Amino acid sequence: MLGTFNNNSEFSKKFALITGITTTFIGLYICYVDFLDNKISIGILLLSLGIMQICNFLLIPHVSVKDERSKQIKEKSMSVSYYFFLIVMFMTLLITESSYLNLNMSTKEILIILISVYIISIHITMIFFSKRI
Repeated sequence: MLGTFNNNSEFSKKFALITGITTTFIGLYICYVDFLDNKISIGILLLSLGIMQICNFLLIPHVSVKDERSKQIKEKSMSVSYYFFLIVMFMTLLITESSYLNLNMSTKEILIILISVYIISIHITMIFFSKRI
């Protein structure tokens, strides 16, 4: 089973694409239903996981090979995502503590948003650096 997810296998690319599209649509549906109820739920997390799988579909040829280029892509992506996430956390702190905005968000909702942003930012920056390096 583990041998099927090798470097450039068509199965792993198709699997990533199918699960990504399926999870994205399920996440969109849950987000839509919860948006009507003015809630933030696990649908945003499912949406980010679907986007992650679609990004993995695009990244399989670049990152699955164990070479210097894939190592550089991962390192640069993690460092850029780290600083981006620090900025997002700081902005979240400012927004939630603002006296002008009356946001009644629970800790669970804030964590769902932060985790989703982190997952998406890592994979988007990996795609960016896979095209640049």
